[in-house]
Amino acid sequence: MFTGFVIFLPLLVTMVLAMLLGLDLLDEPDNYVARTKTWLLVFVLTCVFLYAGHAAYFTYSYELIPVSDTLYNYCSPAVYPAYYIYVCELSHSRRHWYSGFGWLIAPLLCCLGVGVCYVLMDEPAKRVFYDNYLYANDLSDLSGMALVQAYAHEVEKWVFCLEIVPLAMLALRRIRRYNDLVQSNYADASQHSLVMVRLMFVLFLVTSVLSAFSNMLGRYRFLDDTSLLAFPSVVFSLLIFMQVYIGMRYNYPAIADDGADTGPQEGMLEKTAAAAPQVSDRNEKARQEAAERMRELRRRIEKLMDEEKIFLQNGLKISDLAEQLCCNRNYIYRAINVEMGISFAEYVNKKRVDYAKQMIEQKPDLQMNELYMRVGFSSSSSFYRCFRQFEGCTPKELQDRLRKEKNAQ
Repeated sequence: MFTGFVIFLPLLVTMVLAMLLGLDLLDEPDNYVARTKTWLLVFVLTCVFLYAGHAAYFTYSYELIPVSDTLYNYCSPAVYPAYYIYVCELSHSRRHWYSGFGWLIAPLLCCLGVGVCYVLMDEPAKRVFYDNYLYANDLSDLSGMALVQAYAHEVEKWVFCLEIVPLAMLALRRIRRYNDLVQSNYADASQHSLVMVRLMFVLFLVTSVLSAFSNMLGRYRFLDDTSLLAFPSVVFSLLIFMQVYIGMRYNYPAIADDGADTGPQEGMLEKTAAAAPQVSDRNEKARQEAAERMRELRRRIEKLMDEEKIFLQNGLKISDLAEQLCCNRNYIYRAINVEMGISFAEYVNKKRVDYAKQMIEQKPDLQMNELYMRVGFSSSSSFYRCFRQFEGCTPKELQDRLRKEKNAQ
């Protein structure tokens, strides 16, 4: 009973997660969120077939092994590319989304190689392969197609391990790139950054490293010790559950399909450069006029911020600023990010911190748990972090210092 539970636990967990994710997709109206969760579902389904192969292996289901082992040799190295495509979709990196399919070529070749070998092997050769290599990792008594099949499995193991580092670096690069774009478009960047996705990626990386170690160690070493098998079974089930749970609960930033998106997209810098005034180097007058327009737009932004105090608006986006100024948001982006040399999030949060500082100086007894909402921050943690970033101290420390000065006077 306990042995069966240990063997089938990862398969049952991934099947339940796939079912819940599929039901969640049925009620998802947003196209971007639906696309992103679809690739998360592809990742989970890949894990389902992977652990189905494990279950067939550990239950000695010889009649299922030709099919289950062939799928296993595809799904084992394919989990990385599936997750990388999910990260690309999540971070709006559509140009890099297609590169993930290139990483699926090696798993597909491994699957085809193993499948063809099984087709060409007769039953005695399969039995020799099972007993000597698959369940004992011994190549000494193998010959013919059984030996070729063993080498095909060895290739799959190396493909499995060699994919970890490059795909991990690419995924982290996509996440970092997305966070930079969020900083340039959202005042409340912490609400839309991929902090939770970073956590999910760390969990996935831990799962991958443990899987690679177990794969190189060999599944056959876990055959005779159920307690030894229980450790990776429980750990992998828990790690995958946490990854998918975070992916299902993540607050995906909305993207409009008509081009007037409310969130950042990969390639915005290129779009901004294309939309900016095309000034010839040989036309100094036109260049000066363009620079003057940027300075004028910068003055209008400062006036709107100082007089209307639009920075107090919670969830402020660069598109909101463009709407109030009746201006293309790419020009707003250029006036702030290029002309001022600061991101939109830093610019707005600096205004909020300055305003909060004025309020604290005017009313030293002001409650801190109310102040962050009054100045436009979405959470007290982001308020404290930004205040320390710009003032070198927390608002509470400033409040205490002002009280001491007042008492001293």
